[in-house]
Amino acid sequence: MTTQKQLVSVKTGEPYQPVRIYYQVFKKKTVLGALQKLKCIEYEPRSDRWNWLYEAEAKKLHFTRSYNTLTPADKPLILGYFTFRGEDQMLFDLRSGQRALAGLDFFDKRFNRYAANPTHLRIVNRLFSVDEMPNREIHPSLDPFFDRDDVPCLAREMEEAIDRIEQEYANDPEQRQQAINEYMDQHLERSHPEIEEIMIHPEKIERLSLPMVLQMRQVEAYEHWRGNFTFRSTDLIKQWVESLSDEWVEEPDDELVEPEEVEENISS
Repeated sequence: MTTQKQLVSVKTGEPYQPVRIYYQVFKKKTVLGALQKLKCIEYEPRSDRWNWLYEAEAKKLHFTRSYNTLTPADKPLILGYFTFRGEDQMLFDLRSGQRALAGLDFFDKRFNRYAANPTHLRIVNRLFSVDEMPNREIHPSLDPFFDRDDVPCLAREMEEAIDRIEQEYANDPEQRQQAINEYMDQHLERSHPEIEEIMIHPEKIERLSLPMVLQMRQVEAYEHWRGNFTFRSTDLIKQWVESLSDEWVEEPDDELVEPEEVEENISS
């Protein structure tokens, strides 16, 4: 008899999937002033970090599990935390993609763009089982995941590859387009690396695709966690297209119900 794996989730209900957002800081004193004004921010001297709590101004944020469902023992819950590296970089560490998106939106409204701007994020493209967690606690620091020099940015790689193709076939538009199409087909079939860097556009209106990107990373990571290692994000796109086509063709006879996964909350 096999034991069913238990998926690690955070206290707000989402799968545990570490994310680090990188901010370029132009005016550190202004950023610190903005943090100090918030009741949902608490400075932790021991770790020299600024904890973002699920309290006060942040209580209205919606996650898989709302603030009202938290037990007294879970409060105050740390959603993420800021640390500074020098005068011009700030790191924002969170433990789910949903928290990362909520945090970006929340602090966009509170950080003056001339004081600090998010430039990119790094994400762990995998999920974790309970038996992988020593002492049943999540990783105390995300540095081992993200403090590396070998984290690829697929979007940047794609831009550079297309630039090379355009230069190579500058005088042959037909061959250029064919080469670009072939490259894109290969690029879309790639499995995403375990640690990946994703650019964040400075304009919020241009950032609308980020929720879909992170959702696709989570779905792919979930399928791999289940053992479906051949699953790619392109498979998800195909499923979406097929489901839309089915809705236009006919109404389903029965509602499909996804099987429940056993989840366990560990730490924050």
